Amino acid sequence: MKIETLSIHGGHLGKAVMPISTAIVLSSTFERDAVSDLSGVYMFGRLGNPNREAVEQLLAKLEHGAAALAFSFGLAAASAMFQTMQAGDHVIAPDDIYHSTKGLLL
Repeated sequence: MKIETLSIHGGHLGKAVMPISTAIVLSSTFERDAVSDLSGVYMFGRLGNPNREAVEQLLAKLEHGAAALAFSFGLAAASAMFQTMQAGDHVIAPDDIYHSTKGLLL
């Protein structure tokens, strides 16, 4: 499949989501059942949503990777990256890095 075709169809979530192209989900919270347990896959938009799942699937396919991660904001991505590091690993960062990211490094 050409990259142009894959770029259009690669992030489709399949039959669980009916539109041919993934719809933009504007909800920040998702339906729960009567006892507040989750009734579906998603709970809160920042923790996961159909749009992010579609983007992650598309990026993994475009990069020929097993998986990809997308984050709702940059500090979440930085935190996840730093948490995977081992003692003795090094980070090279600019002096004018985002203030909160610098706080994670100090």
